[in-house]
Amino acid sequence: MLRNRLQSVAVVCLLLFAFSALLVSTSFAQDATGTVLGTVVDPQGSVVPGVDITVTNTATGQKSTTKSGQDGSFRVLNLPIGNYTVTAAGAGFQTLVRAGYQPEIAYFECLHEVKLIVDQIYENGISYMLYSVSDTAEYGAYYAGPKVIDAHVRQSMQELLDRIQDGTFAKQWMAENESGREHFLQMRADSQNSQIEQVGKGLRAMMPWLHKGKTPVDISA
Repeated sequence: MLRNRLQSVAVVCLLLFAFSALLVSTSFAQDATGTVLGTVVDPQGSVVPGVDITVTNTATGQKSTTKSGQDGSFRVLNLPIGNYTVTAAGAGFQTLVRAGYQPEIAYFECLHEVKLIVDQIYENGISYMLYSVSDTAEYGAYYAGPKVIDAHVRQSMQELLDRIQDGTFAKQWMAENESGREHFLQMRADSQNSQIEQVGKGLRAMMPWLHKGKTPVDISA
């Protein structure tokens, strides 16, 4: 029954907890523009790949984002000289893996089964999706949703919209292309090489029915 099948998915998909114990080491290179470099490690000193990094100019509030690579390292290029804060956050997949869940289980809960949720929302709306899951999962959505999408997230979304509307995003993207796309290409590589992508690739290879006769597209080039 769909209601039982979706019992835990809604809760897990909403629980995109931030790592609160990550240690971030950074250095700032002085020039006409600067670079923030760092390595993300956990309290035991192990590097943590695939973590979302946000670098914020404390004077202007301008934010730049990237992900830590497979060795836990990250870098943000072409920043105006100034003072910056660096925050690191891991999404649901990393949260579950760091807590000891098998990566394959974390993949199914945080990504693969999202389609079940999205299809229900697309076809019948949010209320029906919540009706389709268990009461426990529905309660979890009401309980966890406001903790995940909180005032800080809404403020970040507003800041991003402001940067789109005032042209800041377009200028930054144009500058990225003019400088050779090094930062963009690094973010693309980090995303493609992330653990969740590698785990998912292996699992999907055992599910030929997903492609319905189509050959999977190779995006590594």
